Amino acid sequence: MLAWRGQASSLFGKGKNVLPPELIIQDELHLISGPLGTFVGLYEGVIELLCTRKDGTKPKIVGSTATIRRAGDQCKALYNRETFQFPPPGIDSSDSYFAKENNNTPGRIYMGVFPTASPSFVTALVRTASSVLQGVKTIDLPEGADESVRDPYWTLVEYFNSLRELGRALTLLQADIPEYMWVVASRLKLPKEKVRNLYSIEELTSRKSAQEIPEILETLSFSWPFEKESKKRPIDALLATNMFSVGVDVDRLGLMSIVGQPKSTSEYIQSSSRVGRSKDAPGLVIVMYNPGKPRDRSHFEQFRTYHSALYRYVEPTSVTPYSIPVMERALHSLLVIIGRHIAGWKDPADADFDSPEVNTALSAIVDRCKAIDPDHLEILEERFEDLKKRWLTAGFDTWGTLGNPDKYRLPLMYPAGSSELSDWNSNSWATPSSMRFVDTECEAEVIHIYPV
Repeated sequence: MLAWRGQASSLFGKGKNVLPPELIIQDELHLISGPLGTFVGLYEGVIELLCTRKDGTKPKIVGSTATIRRAGDQCKALYNRETFQFPPPGIDSSDSYFAKENNNTPGRIYMGVFPTASPSFVTALVRTASSVLQGVKTIDLPEGADESVRDPYWTLVEYFNSLRELGRALTLLQADIPEYMWVVASRLKLPKEKVRNLYSIEELTSRKSAQEIPEILETLSFSWPFEKESKKRPIDALLATNMFSVGVDVDRLGLMSIVGQPKSTSEYIQSSSRVGRSKDAPGLVIVMYNPGKPRDRSHFEQFRTYHSALYRYVEPTSVTPYSIPVMERALHSLLVIIGRHIAGWKDPADADFDSPEVNTALSAIVDRCKAIDPDHLEILEERFEDLKKRWLTAGFDTWGTLGNPDKYRLPLMYPAGSSELSDWNSNSWATPSSMRFVDTECEAEVIHIYPV
């Protein structure tokens, strides 16, 4: 939003007698990779300029992650910095200064299910989920234990790799799984009070609004047993996608089913480590492998080897901030940010690309590209020259707006993903306003007659 909001200059002390930010903390560093990391890396070049003091002092950057490989290469591409690991490796692998292994806690158990004898993978999903959901209520408690012992395994978290698979499982939880739970109860000749019913089924995905997600996370903390007067009934089943793998810290969760091997090992580690965090109860992660998928079969065949050294299989990250596609989509944003927040232009007509501030900033971006990706240096310089000529010759009237445009004024920018007006003659720039949608979209049209 730096290209869109002139007021953002105050965040960096521009126009005020205050220092710019001195410390940048990037949590979950492993997520800043791929298309998102590429976008972030491009913008970080100008962010560093905005955070640099007049004497040339740059901000300190601290990145935090538990699952990463080739962190030095990633940080070089993102921040153009050399990496120092803290704390450095010590003489004892079980003691890393801020975390120590505790062999007295139960930990987490992984179990792989490869249902080759099942009529279908869906049948295996139904029978496995039914067994664990009903089994929590069926099992007899140790002598002297109360109902709270069941709590870590009362909520089943089902993790999926796509919304399509999740939608099918939601139907199973509403019909097939409750029906098969009755079959299990009948087979065991359980009394009616021992038969479990599913009252609360939730999902934690991108389909939920920003208001609903905190409510679901709060409900996850409700434990079994519950007082009926309080109406704090715990969730019976939670369906989740990769949103669950970051920032969900609910100690009571101890049971998870992962449907299909996740796309990356870091995602697998992050998601499965959300259960079994309590020191009082071990976590159980059931990985459902689809016999029809070669990748699932391969992981099941190497199950013990893979899980004995999970962190060895974490994939290296990829960040290419000066690749041609990202420069085509967002390089002009850097030019706008430099003009609005470093040179202090109030209007596009104030553009002066010969000013010392602009030349110094553009030279810093070029030097950064030379250090990170010298192969694209010439393309970067050519694109900057083309953008400056286009800016000066088009005669823009306004920066642009995220709302409805003024059709009588030619804007420098319009929101990426929206349609530009024909009166603009393709002069305005489609400019990103969010890091959430970095992948391009395409339109599909159904035709009835195949063109010859």
